Amino acid sequence: MAISDLLNRRVRAKPDDDDDEEVYSQGSGSEQEQDEGSDQSGEEQDDEGSGDEVMDDDDDDDDDDDDEDEEDDQEDIQSSLNNISFGALAKAQSSMGPRKTKRAKSSTTEDADTQPVNPLDDIRARIRETREQKQSSSSSNSSKKDLEKRSSKHAPMVQSTKRAVTRRRTIIEPPATARSRDPRFDPTVVGKNTHMSIDSSEKAYGFLNDYRAKELKDLKEQMAKTKDPFQKERLKNQVRSATDRLRESENRKREQKVLADHKRKEKELIKEGKKSNPYYMKKIGRRRWRGEGRRWLRRRSRRCLWNGEGLRVILLHLGRVVQ
Repeated sequence: MAISDLLNRRVRAKPDDDDDEEVYSQGSGSEQEQDEGSDQSGEEQDDEGSGDEVMDDDDDDDDDDDDEDEEDDQEDIQSSLNNISFGALAKAQSSMGPRKTKRAKSSTTEDADTQPVNPLDDIRARIRETREQKQSSSSSNSSKKDLEKRSSKHAPMVQSTKRAVTRRRTIIEPPATARSRDPRFDPTVVGKNTHMSIDSSEKAYGFLNDYRAKELKDLKEQMAKTKDPFQKERLKNQVRSATDRLRESENRKREQKVLADHKRKEKELIKEGKKSNPYYMKKIGRRRWRGEGRRWLRRRSRRCLWNGEGLRVILLHLGRVVQ
């Protein structure tokens, strides 16, 4: 009775072919040992269950008779299980069909709950999660790079519409820090009007011309004293550059004076009603007036007396002498 109950409960078929027994017995000896161990454990559990049933049915029998019956049942079960082949077990399993997914999932969850947690499994799961995160981040970065690509370097950058616009707004741009600040043209020192700033800077730094004149005088004295031809040539070049700078500053002053006189005359003509619109002198006109002034000085130099004072005045106007 115990064998029939066991077979009905586990749905195991009897051996049909001897060939299957030989193949499975020769091919998997170790598997048989494992299955025998598992079957023995299952037999022990089944024997306990069958023993309980017998004890419930025959409560009035003696204990000795019960022990003998249990021993006989165990021997019959072991002999029958040893004769069952793996082919018969496979056929029985295939005849049962696949289990439902819900039951399988529930069984797996129950097994996971019942089984103790292995630290190695936790580590492997964490490593797997980190790999998946890296792959997802790399894929997102690659997609961003693809979006940022342009057809050519001259084409404008295409901004994605999926990216949220920042809430910050730069209302006032910070001013760029100036690398070198000249106090003559710095707006913090000088006013906003450029003409006034130039005039004020020239007035404020007019003493530099005195320094340049003194430097020119010292260079000329050194050039007269030195006897080395190379040193003399170097000093000669320095004297020439210094004189050119002084001449340029004098020409600029003269040009500004001509422009100021022209503006004053135009204002007077407008006040008198002789002109309705003023005439703004161009750069070429300033140069022409400056050239005419030089020619006038040349004509005057021919008529004047060639004394020391007259020659000094002419050279001062030409910008060749400072003092």
